[in-house]
Amino acid sequence: MIISQHELDRWDLFASLDDSVKQEISEFFVFFVHSHGYGILYKTSGDDVYGLGWNGKTTNLLGLSGDSYRSDRTTKPVRVQNLSGIFIKYFCVDEFVGAALDSNGCICWWGNFDDDEKDDYERNIKLPEKIPSSHRFKKVSCGTHMIVGLTFKGEVFVWGRIFTISELHEGIQIRLGHLVSSLSCGGHHVAMLAENGQVYTWGDGSWGQRGYRNFLKCDEILVRRVLLDDVVSVNCGVWCSYFLTRQGHVWACGQNIDLGVMEDSERDEEDDSIVSRPSKVNVPAPVIDLGVAWESELSIGAGQTANSLYIWGSTPVREVAVAAPLVEAFLGRATPHDQGLIRVNKELTRDAPSFGSKYD
Repeated sequence: MIISQHELDRWDLFASLDDSVKQEISEFFVFFVHSHGYGILYKTSGDDVYGLGWNGKTTNLLGLSGDSYRSDRTTKPVRVQNLSGIFIKYFCVDEFVGAALDSNGCICWWGNFDDDEKDDYERNIKLPEKIPSSHRFKKVSCGTHMIVGLTFKGEVFVWGRIFTISELHEGIQIRLGHLVSSLSCGGHHVAMLAENGQVYTWGDGSWGQRGYRNFLKCDEILVRRVLLDDVVSVNCGVWCSYFLTRQGHVWACGQNIDLGVMEDSERDEEDDSIVSRPSKVNVPAPVIDLGVAWESELSIGAGQTANSLYIWGSTPVREVAVAAPLVEAFLGRATPHDQGLIRVNKELTRDAPSFGSKYD
């Protein structure tokens, strides 16, 4: 995803910076800190990484050290020592943990992997450091307390914890019997796209996010196939999963304020906000690109078609722009969870979008 230099000002945190500082920004990632506001990690043309905005004393999501370690927020950019100068090409940050992927295929991780019941002073807030592994990774994604990595060989490894599964700090391999081409991590689950176009899920599925009914706690460590074929990409929200097929159809399952699925979708008998089996999202034209951003418990989905841009999550599916790139849906808010870094092109010019930076 690419934006123009002037579009940085759609985020209030960027707009507050001097033009000379903004001129140095080459790539960035925006995330939402639960109940607070936005945090930003950005890279400069000199390969320095800076943190700006909300950080959190129990999470340190910007990876700050020194006097800024575990500060609630910073109103000025602070250099992230442990992430600078190592050619980071990908960021992913969730509620308690963050991850980055460098150009050598190594994963860095940081944040709070401890038990929620610990007192603040007992928490072990990890500074950014490389995960010790002989594997080289092409993709990393993170959930509430876990990090998932995809190797160049198509293997999947997970660190951290999900509910009843804890202390995976040494990492375990998720085995599904197929090589994996792509993956996406939700709050406590993972969706994996195999090279044959089939989708498999692992982790928590109590809100329908794993794509089947009657989830049991013992299913957390079991891999199961989602009954969809010809899938080309997977994108997880906090409590939901989205699947884009080769035909341009978007399917969704799980829980959200509005999953965007059609009114006749099969709902849970006890809670009609839960869609336990994949149902088609109500976008009226074939989707060519799909993105999902996280804002606390809310997952914001956007689909780009040949002629229009659609958004859903806090509202039903609605058109927000004509002939606009996918990134336009996320200006001024959290950037897509699994899109990595947004690149700033200082030479790019684009007409102002036809909608505001906030969606009610």
